[in-house]
Amino acid sequence: GSCHGMARLVSASKREPVIAYLRERELVTNVYLEKWVRVKLADGRQISALTYVVDRTHEQYASGLTESERTNRILSAEGASGKNIDYLANTVKSLHDLGIRDEKLERLLRNTKKHA
Repeated sequence: GSCHGMARLVSASKREPVIAYLRERELVTNVYLEKWVRVKLADGRQISALTYVVDRTHEQYASGLTESERTNRILSAEGASGKNIDYLANTVKSLHDLGIRDEKLERLLRNTKKHA
């Protein structure tokens, strides 16, 4: 797969603390895998970047859900960091702030808000 996003440059002096923070945030339940991948920057350069990608074999990975099932899960899910609907809304807003549109997430947010 692929995605559009943003690469962040971290100074060498902050490398280890940033990676430690990302591991603490992203590897809580091990649904994500830490991977170094090649990414293409807007200026055409290709670099290696640390990413976190979903483990499709993990028990928390849900695929093949209907729109209704996704909506219901989002409305009922809440974790240590808060409600899933808030996480979804923040993700969509953060992407917008970066100039990135994700039509599927935007539609999911609209549908979920209708049923909230």
